[in-house]
Amino acid sequence: MRLFPGIFSLTVWLGLGAFSSVSSAAAAPAFSATAASSLPAAGFVQNDGRFPEAVRFWTQTFAGTLFVTDSEIVHTLAEIPASDRPRLSGTAAQAIALRERFIDAFPLATVRGERRNDAAQLSFIKGGSSASSPSAYHAVTFGEVWPGVTVQLQARAKNAEKLFVVDPGGSVSDIEVAIDGADALAVGAEGELILYTQLGPVRMTAPKAYQLLDGAEVPVTVRYRTAGLRYGFTVGRYDPHEPLIIDPLLASTFVGGGSVDRLKVLLQASSGELVVVGASNSTAYPTTAGVYSDTLAGDFDIVVSKFSSDLKTLYSSTYLGGGDLDEPVAAVFDSVGSLYVVAETGSNDFPTTAGAAQDTYGGGYRDIVVAKLDSSLTTLEAATYIGGDTYDVPSGIERSSAGEIYVAGYTTSTDFPLAGSPYDSTQENGDSAIVRLSADLSTITAGTLLGATGLDISYDLALEAGGTVILTGATTGADFPTTAGAYDTTHNGNNDVYLARLSGDLSALLASTLLGGTNLDVSADVLPLPSGAIAVLGTTQSSNFPATLGAADITYAGSNDLFVALFSNDLGTLSTATFLGGASAETAGRLIRAANGDLYVVGSSRSSDYPATSTAYDPTHNGDNDGVITRLSNNLSAIVASTFLGSSASDTATALVLDSSGNVVVGGSTTSPSFPTTTGAYSEIIQGSRDIFLSMLTPDLSLDGAYVTITDPGVQVNAANVSAYVVSGNCSDPGQSVSVQAVDGGSGMVGGSTSCVSGNAWSLTLGLSSLAEGGVTITANHAPASGPSASPAVLNRVKDTIVPAAPVIT
Repeated sequence: MRLFPGIFSLTVWLGLGAFSSVSSAAAAPAFSATAASSLPAAGFVQNDGRFPEAVRFWTQTFAGTLFVTDSEIVHTLAEIPASDRPRLSGTAAQAIALRERFIDAFPLATVRGERRNDAAQLSFIKGGSSASSPSAYHAVTFGEVWPGVTVQLQARAKNAEKLFVVDPGGSVSDIEVAIDGADALAVGAEGELILYTQLGPVRMTAPKAYQLLDGAEVPVTVRYRTAGLRYGFTVGRYDPHEPLIIDPLLASTFVGGGSVDRLKVLLQASSGELVVVGASNSTAYPTTAGVYSDTLAGDFDIVVSKFSSDLKTLYSSTYLGGGDLDEPVAAVFDSVGSLYVVAETGSNDFPTTAGAAQDTYGGGYRDIVVAKLDSSLTTLEAATYIGGDTYDVPSGIERSSAGEIYVAGYTTSTDFPLAGSPYDSTQENGDSAIVRLSADLSTITAGTLLGATGLDISYDLALEAGGTVILTGATTGADFPTTAGAYDTTHNGNNDVYLARLSGDLSALLASTLLGGTNLDVSADVLPLPSGAIAVLGTTQSSNFPATLGAADITYAGSNDLFVALFSNDLGTLSTATFLGGASAETAGRLIRAANGDLYVVGSSRSSDYPATSTAYDPTHNGDNDGVITRLSNNLSAIVASTFLGSSASDTATALVLDSSGNVVVGGSTTSPSFPTTTGAYSEIIQGSRDIFLSMLTPDLSLDGAYVTITDPGVQVNAANVSAYVVSGNCSDPGQSVSVQAVDGGSGMVGGSTSCVSGNAWSLTLGLSSLAEGGVTITANHAPASGPSASPAVLNRVKDTIVPAAPVIT
């Protein structure tokens, strides 16, 4: 019934590349970036002579290395390629330094550290000798920079949180900061400050302002104001008798495209801990002491992170990989909590272990790799390649009750390693493949191909309680092997889904069916149910996909729809099949069963008409790509609950688990600085071009507690609507007030209030004629009859009401 504290964005790299020093001007400190980047983050570390004397403190952030002098904050940033794909080896990144200077400030005293970090233990190498444990602090302060205004930096989640505190008698208008090293400044569509540089745009998040009144945090409207290469703030009404705190953060730094973290797998350990498995090219991805590896080894590495069940604490986190791309697709626990991860790799130096089934790279473009980490993520217990001389990629991994490991994938290699008595050992035009390994990964004990003359790609596998293997994928071949009595033995056109059951020793095809219409049909996940039925999730572009009467949705909505289908155990009967989607494209993630038999689907949608329910956490599409979570009845006859999850940029939901209370934990990745986060989460800010997120919702996917949203009306402020601009959204408490403020980039402000009506909707018409041209920030606040107020909702618009003069025709 509520969104739990715990949506977070994992730290990512802006890109500290292969360079030895950066200097922006004569006063800018020179430093060894390579050495600095190898050091752990420990808050603000006092300069012990490692850097020039002007540097008082330094810290390692997601963005590179940050230096603090008595009068400046220096951010050192390096380029990263615009593509998610790795940079070609041997190409060096360029680098810049961005310096923040306080304009018309008091003569500054020496900056000082606050709240000593006694737990920090660092070792530095200085000319071959060792010096240890310089002082480290949780914060540094510049003191009173302007009359009544103090400035402080706080270390938080590999970021430096910059706080401006305006005491009674101080003035927000005195705050003015110059940016050296940028070419231009601008305020973005989401209120963020964009610093245009020679390497690309760098962003600071939209500022947050608040006052602590009677122990409660009361939000205050705030936005950036800019003039040339300087920035300050404009705020709404606040109590001048109490301190005002303004909190902008350096985040979402898209230098040349930014670093990327992608969530691939989400699991819950038997102890309740949540385990994230993903891929990262971030050198500052958060790792913990004593883990297997705290250093990025290649272009993209596997990353494994273990969190507390409330998403507030990172227990352990490690890299795993070689010198090229390593990207996981699935993972599974063993009986003692060790974690098996299967990934695709281009690394010929991936760390295999002694006695591995295949200890060398098979050749070609990609190999499969399987690795086993102990439960603390400190030891690589086993690791092996699986692959031949061409192209081999995985699709899933499962563990049998006997401890054997099954790995599914796709191969074009004629020498793909098989064993035992394979059902099919002949490679044709790219086949699905599955192998069984011993628990220590030393032996491939069985293996088979599955396919024919078409392209046959596996997408997931599962094991039934009796040891039967279920494999699902897609095929283009009219001769894909099906079995007598199967639901559909005839290829329907283009791509069809296949669903197959094989014996545990992979020697026999027990049942096999096709599923699809005349267009493109692809599976994503397969789930055996306690009843013996088999559920499959996928996407379809076929208007004649075989949805069944009585299903939740039997009408194709357009583009790429999700589907969920239920089969009998022998694959002879399609019991139920439903569409799930809107007019635009949907992407399938995972499928999971609730305790009462309902099925949860997670995926992503670009459709404003995706079927969300009115009482859901977020019933409104937020723009671009949103995560979607839908709960279907156990027979697929009804949508029990359905919600969007996201913000105005690209949000992709790829995985989910249910915790012991039935709460829904969703994982994915986002590019949005305004992705919804909650107080107390491990990290509440996005820190790169694409970050991992985790969100926890209650089983009914709705929200208990105060909330307010603003729906993007899809139109800027123009001459036609400036006198009556309609804003609307949803809120939590019918009958209670929603107050709305609109402010321009100067001192202009208008506002009004309305009520949250039955159905949780609100709407208000604002007259914006008095506001200045340019950026306009609209903020909605909502307070229930009791309990804390909702976090404010913000919508950024551009006002442009100047109508060009009509041309003079002579």
